[in-house]
Amino acid sequence: MTPRQLETLMEIRSVLRAAYAEYFSSGDGCTKSSDGYIGIKYPPHWHDGWERDEATGIEIYSYSLGPSRMHEWHKSDKPEEVARSDYRFKYCADPFAQALADVKEWQRELRVDIAND
Repeated sequence: MTPRQLETLMEIRSVLRAAYAEYFSSGDGCTKSSDGYIGIKYPPHWHDGWERDEATGIEIYSYSLGPSRMHEWHKSDKPEEVARSDYRFKYCADPFAQALADVKEWQRELRVDIAND
């Protein structure tokens, strides 16, 4: 993992922590024991995985936040993969930055939901 990826990961964790605190204080409280799980993906050994420090993906399990349970972001610059992205699997140039943007959007949507209750 590169220093920039680590910095972004720590920001993702911070936003998730704050969003979960807001979620639980709102009174709903429905959750799963894996909520908040974050996994970091590296390429397999045969894809030069041992030669690079850069992670190639990130996954977040969040039953309480986001549009699905498991969300994955994968590094790709292939137009056909990027076009195939959906709310659960995203292919993009910077998976950590995209994950952070999406987690911030989940938090924003949560705040709107709480305000409308």
